[in-house]
Amino acid sequence: MAVFIVLPQQEIRNDMKKIGLLIGTTVAFVLLFAGIMRDDVSEEKYLKLGAQKQFDCVGQLFRNGKAVGSAVLIGKRYILTAAHCLYTYTTTPDTMIINKQKAVVYRTTAAKIAPLQEFLFRVGGKVYQAKNIKAYTDYDWQKSTYDLALIELNEEVINVAPAILNKEKDELGYNIVGVGLGVSGKGKQPEKVVSASLKIAGQNVIDSLGGQKINDQSTLLICDFDQPTNPKLNRIGSAIPTPLEYTCNGGDSGGGMFRLKKGKWELVGICANSEAGIDTILKNGYYGLLMSWTRLSVFNDWIKDNMKE
Repeated sequence: MAVFIVLPQQEIRNDMKKIGLLIGTTVAFVLLFAGIMRDDVSEEKYLKLGAQKQFDCVGQLFRNGKAVGSAVLIGKRYILTAAHCLYTYTTTPDTMIINKQKAVVYRTTAAKIAPLQEFLFRVGGKVYQAKNIKAYTDYDWQKSTYDLALIELNEEVINVAPAILNKEKDELGYNIVGVGLGVSGKGKQPEKVVSASLKIAGQNVIDSLGGQKINDQSTLLICDFDQPTNPKLNRIGSAIPTPLEYTCNGGDSGGGMFRLKKGKWELVGICANSEAGIDTILKNGYYGLLMSWTRLSVFNDWIKDNMKE
């Protein structure tokens, strides 16, 4: 299947061994690749976790009837998503050699937010029209920094409880649950990815903070995807995977990262991107790679200032 990969334009080279890739928006190429779940755990358990009531606030974002990502209800009329899900891109086709075969590459030359009327959000069995869209002020589609957007809906959502936003900058080391609607597959079987709007939730641990800074605070929450039987693939944090170890994937962009603190579930992050390296994908699938989530505690003032509730 075709997968969209973020790749800074200056890094496009024939020598793929030197390239780090991120699922996202800047460059796209055709590659059989995916995988978000442990190979030794059934998909049913991930689906069951995603169906828990506290995650009803996670829905799917559509543009012109086509799913473009996930989003999270945070108020009666407001949702958060990844800014890159809202952009339309002008691209130029090119080719590169991957595993001794030609692959199509689309170099992004320009980008802008798509027209407001093209976006719909589905949650709780109902579809809502976007009324207003605001990407974070300093979002850079070329560098994929500050990847966050707030959308106001045309009417209130009355049958789904909004997520509670985390306001504390104490996320490091917490066990989390990531929730989104997108493709699914196994960590070591990238060739068997299934493209479907499945609401899958998985577990991980916030191993590190990173990204650009706002008021000296890192803007990304980072986790790695640990392999159950090969601790050498661990990149950061503990090498022991969680029972439902997970990494986000295509369609999960804009989905929510939640933690349980003092008996309450809080929304701590929005799915921004997933790392992928060609050598690693071909050898280990997704295991050992990183995923990044926009750290909402750093953006609380911006979110509050732009909500009218």
